[in-house]
Parts: sequence; C-alpha cells; structure tokens
Amino acid sequence: MSAPEAGPAPQAVASRGKSAAFDRGGVIGGLIAIAFGLLAIREGLRYATGSLLRMGPGYFPIVLGVILAALGLLLLVLSVRRPADPLQETFLWRPLLMIPIAIAFFGIAISRFGLAPATFGLVFLSSLSERKLDIRPTVLLALAMTAFVWIIFSLILSLPYPLFVW
Repeated sequence: MSAPEAGPAPQAVASRGKSAAFDRGGVIGGLIAIAFGLLAIREGLRYATGSLLRMGPGYFPIVLGVILAALGLLLLVLSVRRPADPLQETFLWRPLLMIPIAIAFFGIAISRFGLAPATFGLVFLSSLSERKLDIRPTVLLALAMTAFVWIIFSLILSLPYPLFVW
C-alpha cells in the first residue's frame, strides 16, 4: 500500500490566486504621470524660471513637473515589479466616466450657479464613481468640501467667485 499523495506545497497554493503579470493599472498611471510631468516641464520652460529666491513664472510648473514625473517613474518601476491582483483585472469604467463628467459639471456650473453648487456637484458626481454609494457620508463630504473651498477661495484668498448665482 502506497502512502497518500501529498497536495501541493502551501506556497504553491497561495501563489495560485496571484496573476504572474505586472500591475497594468499602476504602469498606465505611472506613464500618465510621467507624460503630464514632462508636459508641465516643457510648458514651464517657455517662461523665465528665475531662482529659488526670485522665482519666475516658469519655476513652479517646472518643479511640479519634475516631482510628478519622478513619482510617475517610481510608480512605473514598482508596478512592473509587483504582480497584478486578480481581483483588479477588470477595467473600471465608472471612474473613467464620472470624474471627467464631474469636472466638466464644475466648469459649467461655477459661472451659472456659483461656487457652492458647483463644488457640491463636483464632489457628489465624483463619488458616483464608487461601486457602492452611501448617500449620507457623500452629502456630508460634499457639504464639508463646499465649506472648505468657500473658506479658502472666498474668505482667505478673496477670489471673486460668488457663492451662489441667482
């Protein structure tokens, strides 16, 4: 009588759930961040940069572009080295649609309805990118962000955005 066959090693069983491919979402995000960083650097170079003590109009876009490109490169490298999570192999269409719709809504609504409705709509529409939406925390977040934006832009920075347009 032979001994019963042992099953696969525990490590082999644990690795079955992981995909051998790299994290495609991270790679795409890293490439996008690098592209936007390089675009910001290119646009910043069109203006005088100045120095750290006397910054010109091109200084800030160049610094932000370098930081964004560096973070994108880091994300790209880490994503290539990390195996993909099989639960995230499907493409998420909802965020791809709802975030630009929310931004477009804000751009249209700020001049027609005012800062408060535009900000509230931006936050609320952006939250629709989530698969499960809990209405109470979403409304509270939208109200808090609206108050925060009003305090920063209207009270502290004194920008001429009316809170409501009637």
